[in-house]
Amino acid sequence: MSRTIAIVLMAGGALVALALCIYLYFEPLSGVSDTPAPLLTGFGALCILIVTFILARLTHGGWRVLLIILTALALILSAVAAVFMMHAEVAIALVVSAAGFLFLLAYQQTHRQESRA
Repeated sequence: MSRTIAIVLMAGGALVALALCIYLYFEPLSGVSDTPAPLLTGFGALCILIVTFILARLTHGGWRVLLIILTALALILSAVAAVFMMHAEVAIALVVSAAGFLFLLAYQQTHRQESRA
């Protein structure tokens, strides 16, 4: 899988989750309107969207490791928050973003091994 597809999956999933969270906050019949749950989940999706492009540029170092750990934590916690909101579409968008995250990590690991050989 190419690096570009991994970035598109990760950023696209986070962008869809962010848009859905904003919609759910303002939709009166969503069941979670005017509550902090969609705002906090949307903030997590926004953080994932921002860190996607930072991770795509970093190739090695301590900051990359820290961002990988924090991104994995943000993905897990945002998806759990979406499940607790009982909105599967947000959780599915975050799972797509997590798949892109895993593909990005796999690409960078494979690319590193090829450069050593």
